[in-house]
Amino acid sequence: MLEYGYSPFWVIFGDGEKFIPSEILSTLTEKQIESVFNFERDRVFHRQLKESGFRPMVEQLLELDDKDRKIFRTIFDRFFPKKHQ
Repeated sequence: MLEYGYSPFWVIFGDGEKFIPSEILSTLTEKQIESVFNFERDRVFHRQLKESGFRPMVEQLLELDDKDRKIFRTIFDRFFPKKHQ
């Protein structure tokens, strides 16, 4: 799909920029393309997190101490077995 100028991120997730200009694409290495893909994935994830209203909850989870994190993990594992791994 890259040879037609489609953004791999758009092809996989249906979000972000649909096309990468061919003059830019032809100058990028595979490593640079991978980096752009990672940045775009993170950008879309952060937007989805913000729009869903979960961002404050995730920020609170990041502040848990080890004991509370283990308790949360136990509860989470019961609700969603092996989905977080």
